[in-house]
Amino acid sequence: MALETWTAFALASLALLAGRLSGAVTRPAVRRGLNRLGGTLLIGAGLATAAMRRA
Repeated sequence: MALETWTAFALASLALLAGRLSGAVTRPAVRRGLNRLGGTLLIGAGLATAAMRRA
């Protein structure tokens, strides 16, 4: 499988996991942490996509 396929699969898996966790997490500090982690992962995915397109 190509790297792009694995990246898409990993992001989809993380999105599903985050969706399930968001309903279970009620503490605001934990929710903030998950939001920051998710944002960081999305920025990293965007950078990886940009790097793959240039290569």
